[in-house]
Amino acid sequence: MGFFKDLFGSKSTQSEPQQTKAQTYGEMASGVFDGLSIEQRGAILCTQFMFAGFTFHTPAQSVAMQMVESMQTALKLTRTEAEMYSAKYNEPEKLIFMMKTINNQGAMDLVIYNSYGLVLLSGRKDGVEVLYNFFAELGYSRQAVNDVVDKIEALGNLMRNL
Repeated sequence: MGFFKDLFGSKSTQSEPQQTKAQTYGEMASGVFDGLSIEQRGAILCTQFMFAGFTFHTPAQSVAMQMVESMQTALKLTRTEAEMYSAKYNEPEKLIFMMKTINNQGAMDLVIYNSYGLVLLSGRKDGVEVLYNFFAELGYSRQAVNDVVDKIEALGNLMRNL
């Protein structure tokens, strides 16, 4: 089943994702994705699977899995839907095509930020290049990706200091 099976292993008997501490973030962020089609939400989740793949067989894999589960919660996708879209968008051209249809800048900012975090967890330099190249296909320069990350980190720091 594409990225999903690679990341989470064999299919669970549950149709809904289990609740974890990491998913609290997902619940808070879910409003950002309101108005997106289920196809677009599925493509976003596949993007997260792709970047989480850089953590496979590393100590960071479990943290990456929690981040992807959090995003799945935010996207309001069941495990079955996640598996279905993982298979549907396992080809980069299809994934990029669907991601290009997303006109919600807040949603894209969150996708960029989470993708960047997943790649950083891996510690792999090739992951950073894949990230920049992927988002370049969506019209984001390296500087634009970095600006999104900086903006969200600054907002997070501001909120922590309130």
